[in-house]
Amino acid sequence: MRILYIDIDTLRPDHLPIYGYPRPTAPTISAIAREGVWFTACYTSDSPCVPARAALVSGRMGIHNGVVTHWGPGANFRWPLTETTWDQDYSQDAPLFPRYLRQHGYRTATVSSFGDKHQAPWFGFAWSESHNFTLKRGNEDAEEVAREARAWLAQHGREENWLLHVHFWDPHKNYTMPPHYVTQMARYPAPPWPDARTLDRHQDPAIGPGSAADFWAWGDRRVSPVPTMPDAITTVDYFRQLIDSYDGAIRYADEAVAQILGDLRGLGIEDETAIIIASDHGEAFGEHGLYAQHADAGRAVERVPLIVRWPGAAREVASDALVYLQDIVPTIVDLLGLPMPPGWDFQSVASIIRSGNSSAAGRRQLVWGHGLYVCQRALFDPPWLYLRTYHPGLFDWPEESLYAIDRDPHETENRVAEEPAVASRMRGDLARWLEEASQGNERDPMDEVIASGGPYRYVKPGPWLNHLRAMGWEAAARRVEQRLRSGTP
Repeated sequence: MRILYIDIDTLRPDHLPIYGYPRPTAPTISAIAREGVWFTACYTSDSPCVPARAALVSGRMGIHNGVVTHWGPGANFRWPLTETTWDQDYSQDAPLFPRYLRQHGYRTATVSSFGDKHQAPWFGFAWSESHNFTLKRGNEDAEEVAREARAWLAQHGREENWLLHVHFWDPHKNYTMPPHYVTQMARYPAPPWPDARTLDRHQDPAIGPGSAADFWAWGDRRVSPVPTMPDAITTVDYFRQLIDSYDGAIRYADEAVAQILGDLRGLGIEDETAIIIASDHGEAFGEHGLYAQHADAGRAVERVPLIVRWPGAAREVASDALVYLQDIVPTIVDLLGLPMPPGWDFQSVASIIRSGNSSAAGRRQLVWGHGLYVCQRALFDPPWLYLRTYHPGLFDWPEESLYAIDRDPHETENRVAEEPAVASRMRGDLARWLEEASQGNERDPMDEVIASGGPYRYVKPGPWLNHLRAMGWEAAARRVEQRLRSGTP
């Protein structure tokens, strides 16, 4: 079997036509989805970039693989090792996913600068080949990535038994695609939310880095470094410019995917190649007052697309089964007919892909986590989303949040006080999950982040307060200072 895994960074599923988006952002991806199964309730177990891919490569959640943030304490990858009388060897109970395929005769290759950008050597070690083909560390444009992937296919495409992982950074900001993609999206109506009233409420830099008023907080920027993005999100027109750019970046990546699929067609292997399209995490566009950021465990960040076109399997199926992105790891193993390792945290949803029957798999609840900008874990038991904030970082998060997603999809109303019974039940379910997940394991890596001083990897409290004051936002600086002095958590 040949498997092409397209990994499109920072891609919200609700910005794809196949998921109901009215703009033509991804005709190629939508066409592939219609030839297979697309999951409408798929979430990454850990976010953002590094935790998500650590879970993908290891088959284990961050609480087990040790990675819940990008570097430092809480990002020490725990290799699945077994001690022998003379050395250590890789555990066969929880093997690294690409390495496991290699053991069963598959050539596995990744076209990605992810390991270099994030200094994550464990990512590259797992594959037969790791193509870090530039020194741009994540600033490669989609056409550059496609060029390298196409070269690999020209050399190896007709071989049997391979998995090629192709990682596009677009539409991760900054949006550096040619400007005509922005113009193309501007022809179509923008999403109705956030509206002007919501944007007015978000003009508060005390919300945290990446608020509407302080869009370029990272790096103390005051203006956009690229012409495709606004300086701030102060009006609906500026928000529209941001969304036009994000959607244009998706279309840019989609056209790069089309080039790769054209090569599969030219090689005569398109119909017999499995195609998987997914992302590592989503992006907030107004949710919790943040814009073009992935800085919490809300659904805007955690929900991702998952599209599987498997030869001979179901077609034109939209599955509403509740699944993890990383369920694709045992699913591929299952679909290939290989033995299933017992130590992975995720479960196969191959039965859905084979039959199209969503009731054949899926879960009642999901737990996911974020440890980079805040320390949070969420319990999702539709329609309720419960978030427990262990450390708010530089953001204005309460200790507990509860949202009724069916009535409040943008998570604007915390209903902990109004729904005490629901909050109590979900609080208990999350505590039980944490207790079970922690049995027999080392320290929770989320605790390591907190013990290190907090989730301050990119923006630290002192420089952040200095930045607020330099921008003239003294009142916001005092409010943030008060939060920090309060000792929360």
